[in-house]
Amino acid sequence: MINDLTVLDTQTCLMWQRGVTGGTGNWATARAYCDQLELAGFSDWRLPTETELLTILDRSRRSPAINITAFPDTPATVDHNWYWSATPNARDPTGYAWIVGFLNGVSSPCDVGSAELVRCVR
Repeated sequence: MINDLTVLDTQTCLMWQRGVTGGTGNWATARAYCDQLELAGFSDWRLPTETELLTILDRSRRSPAINITAFPDTPATVDHNWYWSATPNARDPTGYAWIVGFLNGVSSPCDVGSAELVRCVR
């Protein structure tokens, strides 16, 4: 189910922020953004886990590897396709967290100081 601001995934029962934030930020900024987000009458938004982000991948597509009807503003460029997850990397949980790339549908650990995109979930 889609409206102008959110997408409800009927398989996982998660509600996703439909649009892309205005820019990129580090991991702490991404978490704070979602924690403070008020959207579509809800204020319980959060940064999704890596597993949750992987559920909205569309592996039948590339550039971007996501349903573009549900998420039409998802960037499809090499430089701007990575989204922060709330999942820290087990080898260095204070220095790295997982990101998911919607260009080709992969995930990777990333330095928490890097600037990446954000899509919140509730």
